Amino acid sequence: MLRLACCATTFSKVEVYQFPSFYLYFSINLTSLFLRSLFVFCSSFVRLSYKLSISFSQINH
Repeated sequence: MLRLACCATTFSKVEVYQFPSFYLYFSINLTSLFLRSLFVFCSSFVRLSYKLSISFSQINH
């Protein structure tokens, strides 16, 4: 019974120690996902504007 209580306290300590690292990992993943989607959006927007400018220049010529 004493061993079980000791294991439980050790487990709770491990949980407390692992929680901030898990939260940090999750926030880093979320940030990288957001930045990646933003980058994809910006690159597609730039590509679209480039195509539009090419088509406008062809129309003008």
